[in-house]
Amino acid sequence: MPTHDRTPRRDPSHGKDAPETAEDIFSIDFTTDEPLYAQIEAYITRLIQDRVLAEGTRLPSPNVLAQIMSVNRMTVIRSIRSLVDRGLLTTQTGRGTFVAAHAGARRVLWVCGQDIFRGDISPYFTDVLRHGQEAGRKLGLRSEAIWLSPLEPDKGLPYCNETKLREYAGYIFMLHEAPLPLPQAVMRAGLPYVYINSSRPPAPRRVSVDRPQALRMSFKELRKRGHKQILYMSMTSSSFRVLAADIAAKAGVELRYLDVPSVHTSVTAYERFSAAIMQQEIAEHGVPRALIITDEIVARGATRALLVAGADASQLDFIAVGGDRESLGDYGLPTTYIAKDVRLEAEEAIHILHNQIIGRFDRPDHILLPFHLVSHSHALELNDVFSQASGEGDAASTRYGG
Repeated sequence: MPTHDRTPRRDPSHGKDAPETAEDIFSIDFTTDEPLYAQIEAYITRLIQDRVLAEGTRLPSPNVLAQIMSVNRMTVIRSIRSLVDRGLLTTQTGRGTFVAAHAGARRVLWVCGQDIFRGDISPYFTDVLRHGQEAGRKLGLRSEAIWLSPLEPDKGLPYCNETKLREYAGYIFMLHEAPLPLPQAVMRAGLPYVYINSSRPPAPRRVSVDRPQALRMSFKELRKRGHKQILYMSMTSSSFRVLAADIAAKAGVELRYLDVPSVHTSVTAYERFSAAIMQQEIAEHGVPRALIITDEIVARGATRALLVAGADASQLDFIAVGGDRESLGDYGLPTTYIAKDVRLEAEEAIHILHNQIIGRFDRPDHILLPFHLVSHSHALELNDVFSQASGEGDAASTRYGG
């Protein structure tokens, strides 16, 4: 391989030392069956992410790179075009190809579920992603997202080859822990990852929320208001029904279940479906006195049916479980929320992943986050009265060491 002068080159357009070009740091492995253009693209990506090629560095021309790597010039051009499309490189007419601004930020792929709704995205997922992107930027992480539906498990297959996998410094999975191809490929490759999953107990590389605590708080609050019989409305696929029955028995309350079948449909249709189920419940049993709903979309439909039926707000104690304490929806009825902190959920996931990426393990690699009791009427006054729920833990997150 030819040697090259490593003296910093003078940029004639700015009259100062330009970033060093990279003619002498490129190499390629001809012992693998991986296509050459993919190898070149992956290699340049790693050089950028590892800061070997700094932002603003001018790359050698395609002719020079082809000569250095002993490949065809068109193969190099194909790789460069792909890197330009991905925003890692930029071309300037008459000057050449440069590492783009912010290209050195490590890329994180958020793999987000579409929940049970065909073609729809849960508002919860978009909130977590927004907060996660903000937290990631502060740590030099650049977030991208793909959306997977359980109806389309093979949608993530294009990301599963080793070259594509290693384009990302780490992965955040915000979906059910089913045996999907992409999470399995990430784990086999030994890459950094973390799950955000509300339905599982604490475990390594997972951010969870304390669902048993949420149920205890709900039952305790309604018990304080004199209720011993509670209508519990949730999806039939919920893994918390057995848990809810056990906690209710210990709290001295009796649950009557109103099941909402998990159907693959749109959010709007699912909301209408929930409204119809509540309408039937009102027709058969009247307006409930004490009601717990564990899903935001179900709650929107059910409360709409209650309002249409002319429910007396003064006679109904309604608790909604699972919303984000910063952006609670107004259901049109006085509501008590058992809510979680979505911002903290996203930030903890980013920090756990970042520590894996940089090889620092000075904090737990999994966390259990609390719920908060938020009481308000139609005005949505977010007064955190978590302390009123004595005996339900501290408002600070509960961490579990690895």
